[in-house]
Amino acid sequence: MKTTTVEDIPKESWKIIFEFLGLKMQLLLFSLTKNPVIYFSEGIKIYKRLDLSPFGNRNSILSSYFTTLGSKCMDLKSLNLSGCHNITDQRLLSLVMEHKSITDMNVSMCRKITDEGLFALAQNSKDLTSLDLTGCHNITDQGLISLAENCENLTSLNLGRCNNITDQGLFTLAYNCRGLKNLDLTGCHNITDQGLIDLAKNCIDLTSLSLWYCSPITDDGLIALAKKCKNLTNLDLTGCHNITNKGLISLAKSCIGLTNLSLKRCKQISDAGLISLAENCENLTSLNLDGCCEITDDGLIALTKNCKKLISLDMSMCTQITDEGFIALASNCKNLTSLNLNFCQQISDAGLISLAENCENLTNLNLKGYKEITDKGLIALAKNCKNLTSLNLKGCKKITDKGLIALAKNCKNLTTLDLKKCTKTTQNGRQILFNNCPNLQILNEESTCFKVISLI
Repeated sequence: MKTTTVEDIPKESWKIIFEFLGLKMQLLLFSLTKNPVIYFSEGIKIYKRLDLSPFGNRNSILSSYFTTLGSKCMDLKSLNLSGCHNITDQRLLSLVMEHKSITDMNVSMCRKITDEGLFALAQNSKDLTSLDLTGCHNITDQGLISLAENCENLTSLNLGRCNNITDQGLFTLAYNCRGLKNLDLTGCHNITDQGLIDLAKNCIDLTSLSLWYCSPITDDGLIALAKKCKNLTNLDLTGCHNITNKGLISLAKSCIGLTNLSLKRCKQISDAGLISLAENCENLTSLNLDGCCEITDDGLIALTKNCKKLISLDMSMCTQITDEGFIALASNCKNLTSLNLNFCQQISDAGLISLAENCENLTNLNLKGYKEITDKGLIALAKNCKNLTSLNLKGCKKITDKGLIALAKNCKNLTTLDLKKCTKTTQNGRQILFNNCPNLQILNEESTCFKVISLI
């Protein structure tokens, strides 16, 4: 009896087959077929969106796509090549020459791409609206200028870690691409206030901006941004250590629609800035105050009274926060799912119990360094917050096996638990956890991270 193979399937049937198979399975068949182009050329025509990122290291598949199958995708609009490290300027050129109607391109972490490749992309893909260049560190202002001058319809651009970009490139981008709504300048440490001023002047429809560790930025740049870009909803100022309350107050008064804000490592921010943020930005859902060590209970109480939609809050190293502020947080922000209180060491069982009784939707909680937390607080947490998946108890030296047993009985969805320096817990307590939480990983002094299959 003859065995049926891929080659036995009629050529005209592949289009129908492709409509039911995911790309991963299609490319697996592709790699197993002796003459793939013959069988796949009909099927691949149906694609308008292709994600080749899972095959970044499969050079044979990518080569076959670029040399043969690529020309068959005549209606391709979106292509994801993220992490395809062997993509060169020449390959990018051949691609865009064949697919001039592409509007969405992701070449993040394609580190071989230079300005030459970006020139080719810009000149042949003038309908581009979205482009991700994250990690393409060879890109300079010259490439960005070419992109801006040719692709004026861009609405989303990611330049994360394109460290050679300066104010010059940003000016041309802002001047030509005035419809930009999303811009990521993560790690572009050569951007200064002048670049931000040019951006604000021309791109007033911005809704999302990342200035992660654009450390030269000061209040002057932030104030200019706030005055012009009043539709901002997402702003990342992580590591912009020159930002003070003056800039934050201007931002809060102008951008009242903010929902996501990171002020991580903005160490000059204090209660005055936080209170203004609370009074004006009631729609905040995510706020990162990691390292804002000048903030006290007064700022936190004002925040919680007005920003009751918060679901994610990071207050790591806000060492002046006490139970008073923590109880106000728990009482007012009952939708919290993620809370990081790393080294807020003045919080005791009273604060933790209030959190447990009010915030039952918590899934991620960091209590690292809480020397005063005991089993009493942990038991209350376990009984009320049964959806916990990640919990950090590192350095909670008063926790014993009694607390771990409560976690085991109630929090069966736990996947990560840090017990480093929890010196009163034993292997017996950890074993009970493993028996009840089948997907659990425990971090402790003896082993960095290990997974145990349930013994039940």
